[in-house]
Amino acid sequence: MQGRSYPPEFKLKIVKAVLENQKSVAQLCREHSISDSLIPAWKKLYREKGEAAFKAVTQAHARSEPLSAEQQELLAPEIKWRNWNASAVIWL
Repeated sequence: MQGRSYPPEFKLKIVKAVLENQKSVAQLCREHSISDSLIPAWKKLYREKGEAAFKAVTQAHARSEPLSAEQQELLAPEIKWRNWNASAVIWL
């Protein structure tokens, strides 16, 4: 049985979010319903091949379903959590 297919841009944004300590692997897995083994595998590919690891567009990606709202948000130019974090108020 074959799992879901993710666009290269999505994989790259997820890996960069982890490497830049924006979000944890566990948090991203929960938010995007991703298996906890995928992100470490993507990180390994990224470390071995850089951005080129995710640049190849396959026929499977060309036919994949549209991005979910969460995936679109992750690919947006500005990261939503940065805006929230800058204006967050801690209530005691």
